Amino acid sequence: MSPEPQNTLVDRINGALNSSGPNFILSLCPNTEYKIDNTLVFAANGQEISTQGYPTGDSRAMISILGDVVNGTGLATLIQGNCADCDNIKLRNVQVRACCINLCLERNFLLLASSTA
Repeated sequence: MSPEPQNTLVDRINGALNSSGPNFILSLCPNTEYKIDNTLVFAANGQEISTQGYPTGDSRAMISILGDVVNGTGLATLIQGNCADCDNIKLRNVQVRACCINLCLERNFLLLASSTA
């Protein structure tokens, strides 16, 4: 999925997750930053957000919060996966950047899976 246009990115990602059902894989472009201004929400069992080709180096897609979390305002949840049917969801081979005031944190995910089993 292309990050452009940025002003519709979250709506397009969430729309794809909502309309595609179980086991859908949302592929992000390698070497691309996705600037998110609202929460991405998994919608069904087995869904996955990953970088196309599953690279393990710096070419993984970067998901970053657009803006800081300051004084209790701003985006606090980047990716949400707590729907009633969200077993076995996956965030694979992506990088995540979050900034709070003047502190930026980067996390590298090769595999983050959720299961209630």
